[in-house]
Amino acid sequence: MNNSFGEHLVLTTFGESHGPAVGGVLDGFPSRFRIDFDRVVAALASRAPSGAATETSRREPDEVEWLSGILDGVTLGTPIAFIVRNLCQYPEDYDALRHVYRPSHADLTYDLRYGIRDPRGGGRASARETVARVVAGSLAEQWLEQTLGVKIETTVIVPDNIPDGDSVGSAVRCSVVGMPAGKGTPVFSKLQARLADAMFSIPACRSFEYGSGAAALGMSGSAHNDEMEYRDGSLCFLSNHAGGILGGISTGEEIMFNVVFKPVPSVSLPQHTVTDDRQNVLLVISGRHDRVIAPRAAAVVRSMTALTLMDQII
Repeated sequence: MNNSFGEHLVLTTFGESHGPAVGGVLDGFPSRFRIDFDRVVAALASRAPSGAATETSRREPDEVEWLSGILDGVTLGTPIAFIVRNLCQYPEDYDALRHVYRPSHADLTYDLRYGIRDPRGGGRASARETVARVVAGSLAEQWLEQTLGVKIETTVIVPDNIPDGDSVGSAVRCSVVGMPAGKGTPVFSKLQARLADAMFSIPACRSFEYGSGAAALGMSGSAHNDEMEYRDGSLCFLSNHAGGILGGISTGEEIMFNVVFKPVPSVSLPQHTVTDDRQNVLLVISGRHDRVIAPRAAAVVRSMTALTLMDQII
């Protein structure tokens, strides 16, 4: 199981949804950078349930315990280790699912791959793991802003109506302004490929498109090309169908991409499935589950974007 992300700035996460804690180790973060811990708290709050009827009723305080790599609020250049304790977990809620494979969950595939799985909320497959990404991503976002003036913004796209007892798909639109030109690597490690890899690592991600994306289908080359000119000595693009990336390298224009998430698979409607002893059953899932993903996933998209860009820059 690959639990690490990045090449130069490396985040390794650990922990299960209903275990004692989740956490991470961030290695490669530069020294002498002062951290705004209030921003970390705010980032975690944006990932946490807001109390909306479409979100889980699980309420975790998500208080970060910093274990290493920071002294008096300043990074040391050594690995930054941290944990966030799970205080509102109820593993007994999943006792009835210990031998049942939930449709569209990773229950079946984890068993096929490892011969064992954690039935407590999906274990490592749960989106609870993303807490560690948001902690680390907040540090990366702060570094990008203060060092280079890079700004990351997200917009949530959610359908108007969600059927009773069911869920719907949703999306997050991400914009990066201020990314320096000339960052990224061509051929097999293109910047858009790194961003896509980051987004597809987020639980429930179903598609990634940057720039014009699927709208490029049927467009003419002359319409899709981003023409250029100099204005007052500065290079300017007249459009941005490329989404701020050409040949896998940043152009200096706004980087734009969309991430689509599947409907939450835990629904309270009856569904046909099977057990690990080859029995057919009719399953009705109860418990504390979101009904739409994007509102809480936006913080994770933002964090994975920051980690990817910082990794490319340093």
